Amino acid sequence: MDRSEVDTWQAVAGGWERQSAIFTVATARLISRLVELCELQGAETVLELAAGPGETGFAAAARLQDGGRLISTDFAPEMVGVAHRRGSAIGLENVEYRTMDATAIDLDDSSVDVVLCRFGVMLTPDPAVTLGEIHRVLKPGGRAALAVWAEPERNLWISASGMAARELGLAPPPEPDAPGPFRLADKTRLRALVDGSGLDVRALDEVPVEWHADSLDEWWSTVVDTSPTLAALTAAAAADDLAGMRAASEARIAPFVSDDGSVSLPGVALAVGASRR
Repeated sequence: MDRSEVDTWQAVAGGWERQSAIFTVATARLISRLVELCELQGAETVLELAAGPGETGFAAAARLQDGGRLISTDFAPEMVGVAHRRGSAIGLENVEYRTMDATAIDLDDSSVDVVLCRFGVMLTPDPAVTLGEIHRVLKPGGRAALAVWAEPERNLWISASGMAARELGLAPPPEPDAPGPFRLADKTRLRALVDGSGLDVRALDEVPVEWHADSLDEWWSTVVDTSPTLAALTAAAAADDLAGMRAASEARIAPFVSDDGSVSLPGVALAVGASRR
């Protein structure tokens, strides 16, 4: 990862910390499924890549037996700090926090039992390189549990604002295969990439995600807080353009707004369980 990418995610680390509760609740079923796919077996070492606020790894750490440990990592130091504060607050003691690039994992070959990565692989410059690194650090027979987003049309909580920005000419269309949340939404391609890395896919599941905000204001602030692209766009946009983008975004999610003003949006993630050959 280059310095600009690190700076981009550093800038929204505070937002992820502020909004972590919404993400934890929304992705509870996904977190549970990823931990199941880890198939934890006693005192193992679990590596979490692109941990962000850390909740997925923390759920795995709570299942480890005495002597097991979680290595919680992110390539942005501020994100590592967020996870460290949250893990300390809930009293986890079997966690090591490290700044680490998922495209060049600073661990020995065959050194971990499990690799866990929720919403990270699709954001790296080359997913094949990242998956190759996951294969390298796993012990023979080790397991990987990964998650990416399904198509943008099925994840309006995240995609509505970007669609609106492009519709209004405020943002260009995404470059083909550029790092982004929906880059690996095609299940056939996702399976081929994982298999091609030397990992055997054991499961590839669609997992519902259930987003809730008490108001449109809360939804909008959450999206701006946690999206590097939208945060930069809203900071640079003129007031009228910003108002238009928000109105167009809200129009896309209008069917999911209740009479009391609360927002309940469905979403879909893809969870992959794989093992090293």
